[in-house]
Amino acid sequence: MDRDATVAKNATVQTQGKREVNREIEYYNSLTSDEATGLLKVVTDYTYALDVLDQYDHQVLEIHHTTAEELFQITYDEAMNAINGLRDKFGGSWLFGIPYHVQPSDSY
Repeated sequence: MDRDATVAKNATVQTQGKREVNREIEYYNSLTSDEATGLLKVVTDYTYALDVLDQYDHQVLEIHHTTAEELFQITYDEAMNAINGLRDKFGGSWLFGIPYHVQPSDSY
């Protein structure tokens, strides 16, 4: 996204007590069609993930629209390696992807 083409500046003036405070606020004023589509997909996927987690937390999660065909199977060790790789890639703390059976007092 070209910053100069998409950022607008808006000056605001506020009075705080006896002084006047000037603030310059930058905001994005336009997106390309592809950017808008991508942003909508991110927000939609994020909302879906939060809904699934909320259903899980309230123990009302139901699985729908699955197939009997097994497309992929992953072992526990493979899953933990993938999770650890994501933690390293994105700079997560040691709590990222911690197995449920590991307590914070345990050395991990």
